[in-house]
Amino acid sequence: ERVLAVLFQPTLSFISVGAFALLALIALAAVPAAVWAFGCASLPKALMLVDRPLIAVVAVAVMAYTGLLLSSMPSVPLWASPLLPVLFVVSSLSSGIALLTCAVVLTGSGEAFATTLERLRKIDAAVIVCEIVVLALFTALAFLGGETARASVERLVQGDLAAPFLGLVVALGLLVPLICEVVSRKDALRAAVAASAFVLVGGFFLRWCISEAGMAVDIAASVTRVLGIQ
Repeated sequence: ERVLAVLFQPTLSFISVGAFALLALIALAAVPAAVWAFGCASLPKALMLVDRPLIAVVAVAVMAYTGLLLSSMPSVPLWASPLLPVLFVVSSLSSGIALLTCAVVLTGSGEAFATTLERLRKIDAAVIVCEIVVLALFTALAFLGGETARASVERLVQGDLAAPFLGLVVALGLLVPLICEVVSRKDALRAAVAASAFVLVGGFFLRWCISEAGMAVDIAASVTRVLGIQ
């Protein structure tokens, strides 16, 4: 029922805009996907010239809307940060590059697109560095943002979420892929796939850890206030 309400009773909320942006992205991406899969050489070049920039614009909206949605909730101090949308965008960029790398290599096209993969490797290294910086600023800003936000950060760095956050996000999802991107050889396709897989795992657990850390602490604080414990 909620999905139908989003589709047939749209509003200007982040959820509605994000849902339609996602649908538009899927429709626009079907064109280059058809060219990739079926070699539709008869498609007019003008269609591709228009389709590609539209894909880029809509993709940015899809990457940003979840962070904008969460950051618009002042009731959850960890999420109410201007850096959260930025963090999700750079994480999405890195995850997108990783997914593309896996798709190209695992479909046997790695040799044909070796030059492109080399460029993507350099771009991804730069994006990962940006993600590390933004994540550090995000956690530092949250730690200084009040008692509830500080409690959320403490869960991430030394509490029950420390293992997935420090292990799967920071170490496996950021540092290991960055090292692989920097030291791997140009033709090291297996290393590229491994690094990309680590990025995808880290991207998933980044969102899971931030969602869990903010939501759980906020609910606990709200309940204790209602009960008069605090």
